[in-house]
Amino acid sequence: MKKVRSWDNKIFDGYTSVLTVRIKPSIHDQLKLWSIRSKRDKSVFVRCAIEEKLQREVAKEKIGLYPLERRLGP
Repeated sequence: MKKVRSWDNKIFDGYTSVLTVRIKPSIHDQLKLWSIRSKRDKSVFVRCAIEEKLQREVAKEKIGLYPLERRLGP
């Protein structure tokens, strides 16, 4: 389990405290690149990336490709 961090290694507390997602290294690098590209508001890009990632993973789980390890807060 990896917590999502911005390119300068700060944890996005607002998201990681509610949502912890298992992220493959390639996805983690992609999140870092997206956050570097958006200097004005990094968190929006990373949040979008997390939501897209979750939607893909949930879709895979529904069709039974593999089980997920994730914790969703209230």
